[in-house]
Amino acid sequence: MNYTSLAGIVKANLMFSGEQEMIERMARHFQVWQLMQDDRAWVSPILESYGSRLLPRSVSLSDCHDFIDRMMELFLRNPFLAGFLEKVSGKTFPVLSERMKTEGQEIITDALAFAMALEKLTCSCYQDDRFFEECIRILREKTKKQKSRNAMPLFYQIKARSLEPVVRLMIGAHRRPTEKLGKSTGSRALQINILEATFSDLLMGLRDNAMTGWVLAIHKAGKHRIDPATDAGPNFWDENRKAIGVRPPLPRKWADLYQTWNMAFVSKMYDFPYIIAKLLIPQVADYQDHPETYMYNRVIALNLYMSYFSFDTADPERRRLIRMRWDDEQLTRLWGKINRDCAREYVLSIRQAKLCKQQKR
Repeated sequence: MNYTSLAGIVKANLMFSGEQEMIERMARHFQVWQLMQDDRAWVSPILESYGSRLLPRSVSLSDCHDFIDRMMELFLRNPFLAGFLEKVSGKTFPVLSERMKTEGQEIITDALAFAMALEKLTCSCYQDDRFFEECIRILREKTKKQKSRNAMPLFYQIKARSLEPVVRLMIGAHRRPTEKLGKSTGSRALQINILEATFSDLLMGLRDNAMTGWVLAIHKAGKHRIDPATDAGPNFWDENRKAIGVRPPLPRKWADLYQTWNMAFVSKMYDFPYIIAKLLIPQVADYQDHPETYMYNRVIALNLYMSYFSFDTADPERRRLIRMRWDDEQLTRLWGKINRDCAREYVLSIRQAKLCKQQKR
């Protein structure tokens, strides 16, 4: 399987009846998020001011293809993911193949509309911390009022609760002077987030991917001084003061490894076509030139997804995601095995970088 065939499969499964098809689907997703009312009025003046950016007048088939191509382009810019794609070429995955035959057109089309809506929201949260804060306020109030989180599976509940202090920290940092940002701000929470998923993989017998998660967790960001060999160092505000940057050892390679590790992790989820959007959308995946801010966008997208999942699961007339069965153990295990080799390469790269620095002294 290569870029052309993978993108072609997605494009071939799009149901497109006209330029309002995706708009209607995106609007329904915003309504599941409870950010938009049934009459398509936004629930807040701040959201209303972003209305045309969040929901355009129309989305053409060409727009859909361009969005797919952009996600695939960014996928392949990650050498670990490009290598994964080469290694699964020619292999078949029975569960995914069967789902594509029976549900492919509807699920792929709707998941693409969801990814487009998630991209708009994530981008807006990144660009404007006031918008970010307003979204979180609305989602938190709705979640508390409806007790929607109680309907989620246990792991999702744990993940949602562990994200709360991270998001509060991110928003709170925008309200404080630049110099007040701690050198290790958010690093411990990031490590815990990774370990949660790592232990989940271990419990399910997915040792290869769990070992990859462990490598990511122990090579953490937030050191007090910059390591000239690996660029690991203190956390910081990016040049536009829009995102908190984190510096694990070899930041670009760490982000590449995290991306493939987390994709393998979510491949075991029954809502795989939707949850993977939090990693595929350009606002998250376009990190190669600024890998330090990758995690900031990824946390925004993950938090938005968890809210969406909770509302969808708590709605007795919907409950779409929890009824899906798009997990394929064969794919998950193979992906984890490939990731373990990637983790070894990452560790070796750190050793080589340190050795090279020592030899130059």
